[in-house]
Amino acid sequence: MTETRDAGAVRAADPATILAGLASEIAAIDAELAELVLLGTQVADEADRHEQQRRRLEDWVVSIEADPATATEHLREARAQLFLATRRAALFEAQQQVVEGKQRTLRQHRVRLASLHEALGPFLAGARPAPTTVDRKSTRLNSSHTDISRMPSSA
Repeated sequence: MTETRDAGAVRAADPATILAGLASEIAAIDAELAELVLLGTQVADEADRHEQQRRRLEDWVVSIEADPATATEHLREARAQLFLATRRAALFEAQQQVVEGKQRTLRQHRVRLASLHEALGPFLAGARPAPTTVDRKSTRLNSSHTDISRMPSSA
């Protein structure tokens, strides 16, 4: 899985850096979603396998219970196996639900980031960084002023 980022750390950056950061976050979410899809498939396969095993054990317990010649100890063992298989199947079903919930949450987050990237793109592309210092000389003199038209300092 990907590393956790500090969501509270907001730094001043130029527009290109902001857009690149958003694109990077979207790419990280895409990678995480791809991993979750793979994990979800594996968990679903395991959940199906455990449910099939639980059903086989349930059929076995029913057949043992129907046979009056079955020893009590044999029936007790079959029920214990069915109980454990039921717990395993429930565990894998819960894991499947957790993975699906994470996928939904990440997809929603990705949609929000992509729409933010799309909305800010044109705005930030035309933005100019604010000057850090004001050039006082350029505010006093423009190109029409020349050194010749100035009065000498000795006058």
